[in-house]
Amino acid sequence: MTDDRTTRTDATGPGSAQPGSEAVLVPPGGGVPTPPQRVRWAGAVAALRCREFRAFWVGAVCASTATWMLNLTVPLLLYQATGRAVWAGLGAFAQFIPAMLGSPVGGLLADRYPRRTVLATTQLIALLVALLLALLSRAETPPPATLLALVALAGAANGVQTPAWQSLIPQLVPARHLLNAIALNSMQANLARALGPVLATAVLVRAGSTAAFLAAAGANVLMLLALATVRPRPARGPASRQSALARLGGGVRYTRRVPGLLIAVLLAGCVSFVGTPIVQLAAVFATDVYHAGTAGAGLLASGLGTGAVLGGVLLSVYGTDRRRSEVTAMALTAHGLATIALAAAPALWAGFAAVLLVGVNYLAVLSTAHVTVQVLSPDSLRGRVSSLYWMAFAGGYPAGALLQSWLADLIGVRWAVALTGVGLSLLVASLRRRRLLDTLDGPPSKEGPPVNASGSKRAPS
Repeated sequence: MTDDRTTRTDATGPGSAQPGSEAVLVPPGGGVPTPPQRVRWAGAVAALRCREFRAFWVGAVCASTATWMLNLTVPLLLYQATGRAVWAGLGAFAQFIPAMLGSPVGGLLADRYPRRTVLATTQLIALLVALLLALLSRAETPPPATLLALVALAGAANGVQTPAWQSLIPQLVPARHLLNAIALNSMQANLARALGPVLATAVLVRAGSTAAFLAAAGANVLMLLALATVRPRPARGPASRQSALARLGGGVRYTRRVPGLLIAVLLAGCVSFVGTPIVQLAAVFATDVYHAGTAGAGLLASGLGTGAVLGGVLLSVYGTDRRRSEVTAMALTAHGLATIALAAAPALWAGFAAVLLVGVNYLAVLSTAHVTVQVLSPDSLRGRVSSLYWMAFAGGYPAGALLQSWLADLIGVRWAVALTGVGLSLLVASLRRRRLLDTLDGPPSKEGPPVNASGSKRAPS
C-alpha cells in the first residue's frame, strides 16, 4: 500500500494526467509503480487508515445494524399481536416522524455541545429503548401502544443524533480523506440495512423477539465503546447563533430557486415513500402471501439492503460516464417495474428477486439525488439543503408505510404495492415528458467540471 506522499504520473508527465491516459503512482525517489487497480482499491478505503474514523465506522456499523434489527422485529411483533398490517405501518410512522422533527433540534445541539457527547447521549437512549422492548416482549400480548411509544422515543433520539453524526466525521479525518469518509459512512448504512434484517431473522428463529432486542442493545453498547475511544479534533469556527428555523428557512428559499434541487428533494421523498416500506410489509408478504413465517420476512427485508449494496457497486462501475439525469431516469423506471413485479411475484424466491431489484434502483436514485444536492448547493447552504433532502427521505418512509399498510388491510398487500409501483411509473413518465429530470444536470454552484452520477469529476467532452 502506498503512503500519502506518492506522486501521480502518466504519459504526459508528473501530475498532469489526461483523459484516456493510464496513471500510476510512483513512490518518492522512484521504485516500482503501484498498479492503478491497487490505487483505486486503496483510495476506496483511505479514510479507514485514520484510527479515530476506523473506530467510529465500526461502531456505526453496529449501531445502524441495531436500528435495522428493530425495524424488522418491532413491525413483526406488532403484526403478530394485532393481526393487522396497519400496525406495522404505524410502527414506521412512530419512528420516522419524530426522527424528522428531531433533526432541527439535533442541529442546534450539535452546534452548541460536543458532538461526541450528543451521540453518546442518544445512543444511551437507544440502548434503554432496546432493553425496555426486550422486557415488554416477554409479555404474552405486548401492548401495541406501548411498543409505538418506545419506537417513537428511539426515532426522536435518532433524529437528534443525525446532525451530530454527520458533522462529527470532518473532525475524525484529514481534509483530504473527507469525501472518502462520507462515502464509507453511506456504505456502512447500506451494509447495516442488509445485515440487520438477516441477523434479526437468525435470532428470532432461534430465540425469539426478546433475544433480538437484547442483541440490538448489545450492538448499541459496542457503539458506546467506540465513542469512548474516539478523540475528535475541536470543531473549527464559532457556533452559529441562528435558530434552527432561521437556518432552515435560508435553505428552503435557495432550494425553491434551483429546479435541480427541488427535483432531487422530491425524488428522495418519492423513492422513500415507495421503496422503504417494503421492510415493514415484509412481515405481511411472508405471513399472508408466501406462508414463509419469520424466516421469509427476514429474507425479504434483507433484500432491500442487499440490493442497495449491489446498487452502490454498480453505480461506481457504470455510473462514471453517464449524466445524473440519465441514471435517474433508468433507475426510476426500473424501480417502478420492480415494485410491480413484487406485487405479482408468485413465490418467495421471486419476491426476493423483485425486492433485490428495488434495492438496486432505490440506491441509484437516492445516490444521484444526493450528489445533485452536494453539487448544486454552495458551501454556505449545503448543510441546510442537505437537511431538506434528509427530511424528505425521513418523511416519505412513514407516510408510505402508513398508506401502504392501510391499503394492504383494505384491498390486500399485493394490490397496495402494485398501486404504489404504478404511481411511481406515472411520476417518471411525467418528469421525463416535462424534461424536469434534466435539471439534475444543472451547473454546479461553483466553477468546476461536470460531475457524473457517482459523484466523481468528469473532464468535459
